[in-house]
Amino acid sequence: MLPKTVSKTAVVNGVKTQVIVTFFADRLFILVSQLNKLGCLLEGQRDASIKHPMPLGKQSTFSVEVILGNREDMLSRVLVRQMLEIAKKKGDGVKARWAELPLLVGLSLKSGKVTGSCPSENHSFNEDSQVTIKEVLELFEQCLDNY
Repeated sequence: MLPKTVSKTAVVNGVKTQVIVTFFADRLFILVSQLNKLGCLLEGQRDASIKHPMPLGKQSTFSVEVILGNREDMLSRVLVRQMLEIAKKKGDGVKARWAELPLLVGLSLKSGKVTGSCPSENHSFNEDSQVTIKEVLELFEQCLDNY
């Protein structure tokens, strides 16, 4: 089966932003770009489901690893972890095969908007970052909805 690709583009914090999701048999490849390049590369996957007594129920744990780029950049890891949670939740809701697949995520965001294209300096989680992350996650959800 050939992979299917879905993309969404919007202006996020005044910057044209593209989210491209390619559904492969063994993973989802996601490119989030404001710079028309790959940027840093991260891999995220679901590690396990842990049963908790009520009211927590069943909880999943996730891991995110930086493959290429700044390993100190926590905001990129937060974004990928949230993408994992969204994919799991949306996929489980429609019983999609991709709900359990690992993510390979390329991030190339303008410096100061979230993380830059994997910067070496330490960026704080400011209001611009919050807006950018929220809107990028909404674009990602739209891509999953259009699978």
